[in-house]
Amino acid sequence: MPRSIVLILGSGANVGRSVARKFATDGSLVAISARSLENGISPEGYITIKADYSHRDAIPTVFDYLKATAGIPNVVIYNAQHAVQGFEELPATAKKVFIYTGNILNSTVLPVPAFFTLGIGKAASAYWLGASDLNYSKKGFRFYYADERTLEGAPVLGDIDAEAHADFYKQLVDGQDSSIPWLATFASGRGYVNFPRT
Repeated sequence: MPRSIVLILGSGANVGRSVARKFATDGSLVAISARSLENGISPEGYITIKADYSHRDAIPTVFDYLKATAGIPNVVIYNAQHAVQGFEELPATAKKVFIYTGNILNSTVLPVPAFFTLGIGKAASAYWLGASDLNYSKKGFRFYYADERTLEGAPVLGDIDAEAHADFYKQLVDGQDSSIPWLATFASGRGYVNFPRT
């Protein structure tokens, strides 16, 4: 099987760094993109792509740069539209996975004014990921809204476990477990858990 190309859009110092490290240790070619980066290669060997996502052309530019530099990503963490365009060009044997880092706000309303717009964004994102998974899973393209919870199913809020994200994302890509739905709730040390919607 050809080497996986993993693209992490909006890669940060916590979850993004852990996810990049997890995929790189298994031999995947990792590309990370963020406003704070310059185009090139990181000390860890990741392809780095500078992108300011407040600009409309940022996402296509990142995909074009990566395609020209290393190839089409078969694992994308964040932007679905361009992932589908790339997935269509990959061989049928390649795994094609899109993972969005979500949280509980897609299904739970928390009465915190600071979460109002964030919750709307997460709910909308969850909808298009669910619709994308329903529409494209028959082609072998999987879309996930990954939502870390405590072992009791409560939101983790500020206690995000970056390593748990990395482990779970790798499980989603490697396992291709069709029993894990697009709304992929998980807990540190347990992996996927079907928490009831609140």
